[in-house]
Amino acid sequence: MEHRFTRQQLYDRVWSKPRIWSLPAYSPDLDPIEQAFAKVKHWRRQAQKRTIEETWRHIGHLFATIRPGECENDFANAGYASDKS
Repeated sequence: MEHRFTRQQLYDRVWSKPRIWSLPAYSPDLDPIEQAFAKVKHWRRQAQKRTIEETWRHIGHLFATIRPGECENDFANAGYASDKS
């Protein structure tokens, strides 16, 4: 048996009953990129650059100083497990 719907029937079928979907709670503590950004923001504040150009150049340098080991620590701290044995 083949089911064919017109566009309006399909629209009515999908949207006639509103649904509420709950999203999981968001926590910056569980997001590894937030941990990296927190480090960079802290270092940026310590540097106290005076111009926008100096600030952007310094931010680029700060991101380059984050090593893979630090990233692994951020992921582990956020609860992401490694598949490595």
